[in-house]
Amino acid sequence: GLIPPLEWDAIRSAHEAKTHDDHPETFFDCLDNVPITEGRRGSKSDVKLHYSKELWFKAKTLNRGRSVLGCTLAHLIALKRFTTEDFDVVLEDNVRAPVESCANLVKQASEASKVLSAEKGVDCHFRFI
Repeated sequence: GLIPPLEWDAIRSAHEAKTHDDHPETFFDCLDNVPITEGRRGSKSDVKLHYSKELWFKAKTLNRGRSVLGCTLAHLIALKRFTTEDFDVVLEDNVRAPVESCANLVKQASEASKVLSAEKGVDCHFRFI
């Protein structure tokens, strides 16, 4: 779900066909006939690239340990959901708050979102992932 469907189909087809096994540096040539997804955010140079190619270039500097890679992919999925599913707030699972008032803060935030929805007529989603 992270890579646009047309890019994913082209990459999967090229991988299954093993057309680039002898020259892996040409692997992303399989995207030549795939349009770059419009409406992407990022720097001018980033939005000129296919998303999968940008992700590959930037991920090359990541520590490839399972925990780092897993955490990074989980954050990318969470950010994609945040931008496509109309979330208003994202919190990390280990967010720190005073234990004695944490439950009250969650309740206040939930109630405030209901008040905002009623007063402004705008949905304010309060979710925990």
